[in-house]
Amino acid sequence: MFMTNTQTSNVGDYAMIGDRVTAAMVDRRGSIDWLCLPRFDGGACFAAMLGTPDNGRWLIAPTAEARVTRNYRGDSMVLETVFETDSGSVALIDFLVPESETITLVRLVQGRRGRVAMAMEFCLRFDYGMSVPWVTRLGDHSGICAIAGPDMVVLRTAASLHGQDLRTVSEFPVVAGQTIPFVMSHAASHKPVPPAVDALAALAATEAYWAEFIGRCSYKGRWTAAVHRSPAAHQCKVVDVRSRPDGVTTSTTEPTR
Repeated sequence: MFMTNTQTSNVGDYAMIGDRVTAAMVDRRGSIDWLCLPRFDGGACFAAMLGTPDNGRWLIAPTAEARVTRNYRGDSMVLETVFETDSGSVALIDFLVPESETITLVRLVQGRRGRVAMAMEFCLRFDYGMSVPWVTRLGDHSGICAIAGPDMVVLRTAASLHGQDLRTVSEFPVVAGQTIPFVMSHAASHKPVPPAVDALAALAATEAYWAEFIGRCSYKGRWTAAVHRSPAAHQCKVVDVRSRPDGVTTSTTEPTR
C-alpha cells in the first residue's frame, strides 16, 4: 500500500510550488516533504525531505501502484501530477495561493478516468519535525485544527478524516469528473480560525496571478518555455525587493551512491 512507503526521495524528484512568502517541495509520489511557516525563515512543519516521514509530510496518492507524469499548468507555479493506475487516472493539483491573507495551500484531487482508490496522510510536525500538534475537529465538522505553540494549521476537506498513530489519515475513492479539495490554512494560534476557502476559485485566481506576471515578459522565440519558467520560479522566492532566500530548504544533499 502506498501509505506505508517510508522511502525518501532524491532531490531531483522534487518540484517547487510557492507564493512569494514561503514554498513547498512536492515529490513525484504526491508527498509534500518540505514547508516552512509562516515564511521562508520560519520553522518547517513538513521536514521529511531532510529526514523521514515521521518528521512531517502530507501525502496524497493512489493506494495501488501508479505510473506518474507531472508538469506545471501553463506558465504558472501550479503543479499537476497525474497518476495512471489499472483502474483509472487521477490528477493531483497543488498550489500555494499568492497574496492571500493567510498562507493557503490547496490540493485538488481530480478524477480523470475510471475509479481510483486514494489515500491521504497528514503528518504535521512543527519545529523541523520535532513538535507534535494538538489536533481537534472543527465545530462545523469541515476538517481539523492543529495547534503547536504559536502556530495553528487548519485542514478542510469533504473527505472523511480520522486519527491514526499521531497522524490524520483518509481513504476515499475518486471517479471521473469528480474533484475533492483539501485546503490547508495557517494562522497564529492566538487568532481566530482562518475562514474557509473556495478551492476552485483559488485555483483560477492563482493561475490568473501567474499569467499576469509572465505576461510582462516580451521574449518570443525558441526558448520561450524556459524563459517563462525561470522568472516564475525566481518570483516564488522574492519576498520583497530587498529579500530573497538562496534556497527553499535549509540544506539538502544527494544521497551517496
